[in-house]
Amino acid sequence: MNRNSARLSLYLTLLSVITVAAVVLRTLACVRDLESNMIYYSSGALITAANVVITAGVVLMLTSLVTLRKEPIRASFSSPLTYVPTGVIATALLLFLIRVLNSFGEVNTLINATPGNAGAPLQFSKYLLLACLLLVPIAIAHFFFTAFLTERHERLRGWFALGTILLFAAYAAYLYFNTDAPLNSQNKVVEQMSFLFAALFFLYETRISLGREMWRPYAAFGLSAAALCAYASVPALLAYLINGRIVTESIESAVLLFALFIFIFARLCMCAASAPDRECEEMAALRGFAERRSAALSTEIIEDGTQISIEDLMDLGPTDEPHGDDGEATEEVLLPVETPEIDATTIDGAITE
Repeated sequence: MNRNSARLSLYLTLLSVITVAAVVLRTLACVRDLESNMIYYSSGALITAANVVITAGVVLMLTSLVTLRKEPIRASFSSPLTYVPTGVIATALLLFLIRVLNSFGEVNTLINATPGNAGAPLQFSKYLLLACLLLVPIAIAHFFFTAFLTERHERLRGWFALGTILLFAAYAAYLYFNTDAPLNSQNKVVEQMSFLFAALFFLYETRISLGREMWRPYAAFGLSAAALCAYASVPALLAYLINGRIVTESIESAVLLFALFIFIFARLCMCAASAPDRECEEMAALRGFAERRSAALSTEIIEDGTQISIEDLMDLGPTDEPHGDDGEATEEVLLPVETPEIDATTIDGAITE
């Protein structure tokens, strides 16, 4: 395992430990302390501890921007780890589409019942939900292409991924302007940040498809998005199953966030199991040396301006000699080949690497 993969594996281990601790604390807070309005907590000890743990975890994950090496990672998108998470998230998007459609109808009803300019914020929410309605099918198509177009540089998948980015950004904006919960609601902020970091992750996923990889931001925002999506979704789903409380904007939103966690975590695991895509400088030098020596074997034979290539020599018999235009045998003149000076230390370093 190369050094980059080893460091990413370490980050994934830390991510798992920190996320489990934060999820357990937030689940207890949602089940025990969340008030009937689904906004405030009767006791702030557990939820404060959970928020501190996840915040520290996200900051730690973002340090991978500087601790991971610049070398690219050869992530295989044809792994079985692609198909199941992709199917899960596509199914979650279908459920999410139904929820967005219902929310669009509810907002329209509120706009019609609100007099004057009081419905202006609702108008903005309506346009954001309309954007989500248009973008969800594009996002579903993106994950369809993700499952069946397994080449790493696949531009079609990349262009459809832009719809996924815009979808999560638009929905995060809708959560901000949604008046069902105050702006300072902790649950609302957690859900917003989860979708925003997911959008950032897919931004760098799109760059991979378009052949413009930036692996360190990809890993950093992926680790952060995975932590936040798990932190927002798992306690919400458990609270709903235990006592019927809906912590997120909707239960469909929680299902989508959980699907995003599965997809992003699987993507990062594929990266951690991959090999570097870069040759060390010493190996590149050795490869160049070998190519020059190979080129020397096809050195042209020159006599009075006449050139005979090695392909011409292949047609000669074992006793034939190459002849120039005047019929006389020509003399082989090997062209000098410049080769890099590679000492024993360089070769030993390349072998060690």
